[in-house]
Amino acid sequence: MGLTHFSFNVRNTQKWYDYLVSRGVECISRPEQSPRGHWFFFAKDFDGNLIEMIDLRHMHYVLGWLGWLGGWLFRRGMYKRYYEPTSA
Repeated sequence: MGLTHFSFNVRNTQKWYDYLVSRGVECISRPEQSPRGHWFFFAKDFDGNLIEMIDLRHMHYVLGWLGWLGGWLFRRGMYKRYYEPTSA
């Protein structure tokens, strides 16, 4: 269990993909559309960390306003076990 990747919300994933490829960045997928309509692709940084470039479209604003609520619900609901201290 741990960090699998990190994400950046961007506009126009195809433009970002083209830019990164032109700069020699290793992109491991081409831009594709999720079932919910978001466009995304994955790249790797120089240390091999996985980076997701995603265009959240209107959800960017929803998460901006309600992100704190989602975090609060996740910590107390379905993801509660991930936030509980572990014994060594």
